[in-house]
Amino acid sequence: LDGPVWHLAGDTWIGSQGGGLTRVRAGAVVDRHGVADGLPSDTIISLAQDHEGRLLVGTPRGLARREGRRFTTVDLGVVPRDADVWWMYAARDGAVWIHANGMLLRHDRDGTTSFRGE
Repeated sequence: LDGPVWHLAGDTWIGSQGGGLTRVRAGAVVDRHGVADGLPSDTIISLAQDHEGRLLVGTPRGLARREGRRFTTVDLGVVPRDADVWWMYAARDGAVWIHANGMLLRHDRDGTTSFRGE
């Protein structure tokens, strides 16, 4: 493995460095996803789950969210759509904390708030 791993609803999602995102169920590959499926990049840096139970995928070219069988780019508002999304943490209150373009972001139903270190 050369990327992040996330377990969601019986599936294991495995990110890779240039090979996109692979979904595994019961030890067998179910499908693979990449730029053609809506991901901003085939390099997967981080994975998390949002407050509605959807898979979030962090890449060096932006953040994507799984919508049905495809992925859509998430507009965080305070950073460019193609921001480097290095890590994410899903908090118990439903917010997702994101490190993107050197900034700490809190993303929830109400939008995105940025926090900058001085």
